[in-house]
Order: sequence, then structure tokens, then C-alpha cells
Amino acid sequence: MLDFIELPPFTRRWEKLGLDDEDDLTALQLIIMADPTKGDVIAGTDGLRKLRFAPKRWKAGKSGAARVLYVHFEEFGIVLLCSVYRKSEIETISDAVKKHLNGAIAQIQAELRRRKSI
Repeated sequence: MLDFIELPPFTRRWEKLGLDDEDDLTALQLIIMADPTKGDVIAGTDGLRKLRFAPKRWKAGKSGAARVLYVHFEEFGIVLLCSVYRKSEIETISDAVKKHLNGAIAQIQAELRRRKSI
């Protein structure tokens, strides 16, 4: 079993894309639970993965699907949902965004390790 944590940018973008928590978020979580390594690791990040996700009602193929950025902290059984966007909005993730996300990932991982050692 995995626990899911949403960063605020993920939640804001999820809602802006018109995705809902009932069907869409459950479907996404089931996909990740079935294989937490499904998404491709993004080069230059500390394990950040990009997964294509197309809610059925979007009637979109892979190119029209949303991209979900997440990190699987295997040792803690946690998936951190970082952001979501349409491919038409962002072609590639900038180095500045990667650096920002790496910082957030490192802070969260350090906090998880600290709490585990208590």
C-alpha cells in the first residue's frame, strides 16, 4: 500500500485542468500503485518521474494526455505528486523547474528520514 502526498502546485494544476478527486485521482493512484516505476525518470532530477495520464472523458491519446510529475519514496511507501500539465502547455521541463523540484524533493526526503529515526 502506498500513501499519496500532493504538493500545492499539483493540486492547483489538477483543479485547473478540470480533473476531479473521485474518479480521476483514484484512477491515477491505481496506475501508480500497480507500478510505482511506470513513469520515466527525468534526467537531471533526483528520481522525479513523468507519467502520461489520460482520463477516459478526455478521449485523448498519449500525445493529448496529461503529464504527471511524481516521486516514489520506496523506503517510506510514499508517492509525492509534484505537478500535472498538458503536453501542449509544456514541451520540456526547464532546468530552473528541475532545480526547484530537486530542492523540494530533498527537503521532503530529509524530513521523512528524520521522522523515521524518531
